Amino acid sequence: MKKRICGLAAALTAGVCLCTGLSLPASAYQHSEELNQYAVTVGYQVNRERAAYGVYPLYFSSSMDDAAETRAIELASNFSSTRPDGSDWSTVLDENNIDWY
Repeated sequence: MKKRICGLAAALTAGVCLCTGLSLPASAYQHSEELNQYAVTVGYQVNRERAAYGVYPLYFSSSMDDAAETRAIELASNFSSTRPDGSDWSTVLDENNIDWY
């Protein structure tokens, strides 16, 4: 579960950094346990807020985590809905066997 939440936090962090022009120092990538704990905390807080509004909790999947991590890496080099290979952003979902509609 920690890995899944960490991937979500990494994707969200990458998105925020790209949108704001911020970047993480190289040392941030070396503290995986610290990032894992941060991701768990974010997941807990998100679900606590959802519960306060009567909304079901979010559940994370390794497939979605892998897709999010792939896109976060791709977006770091080129902030576009087109992937580096020229395909649409949604193909990352197909590659990870994620049903979507």
